[in-house]
Amino acid sequence: DGDLSDWAGVPTVTIPDTSVVAWDTTMTFAAAADDTNLYLMADVLDDTIITGQHDINYWNEDSVEFYINAAGDLELSSYVNGVAQITIPPINIGKTAEEFIFSGEQVETSGAQAIVVETEGGYAVEIAVPLRNEVWDIAPTHGNVIGFQAHLNGASEADRNLKAIWSAADMGDNSYQNPSVFGQLIFYEIG
Repeated sequence: DGDLSDWAGVPTVTIPDTSVVAWDTTMTFAAAADDTNLYLMADVLDDTIITGQHDINYWNEDSVEFYINAAGDLELSSYVNGVAQITIPPINIGKTAEEFIFSGEQVETSGAQAIVVETEGGYAVEIAVPLRNEVWDIAPTHGNVIGFQAHLNGASEADRNLKAIWSAADMGDNSYQNPSVFGQLIFYEIG
């Protein structure tokens, strides 16, 4: 629903790392799961939202990217069934589920549903990704590991001039073609 108060108490990560350099655009993200879905949240601080100016090339403007490797092989060097890049541009602010625009590699296989809302400081994204679909069966059990990656694309005038990448294994912006550079998402049962 775009209400980030649901995420209170869930550990978050911010990229780029603001303790190193003061950035005008940042993304704070988190992940959680229940028995049905993997939930992802991104809270983007961005004074100037650039969207809808590059046709389907949303990576060249403001957007959030989440990557999932649920194929069972974390060393994959190319996309196969069970690996998806889910790109969400802020052009989706105010759009219904039927109007929603996703982009990315194999995004259509993910079954993701999302919402984007405008916030006081930028925009926020919430995504629900089914744990079970036609191409993967993710067990939300304690200790289970899947490949995971998060990216932030930022544009201050026209074309992207910021690319923040969570996984330190992806030093060359290669996640869109090489899942082996994803990080790992480890399921942890609370309690």
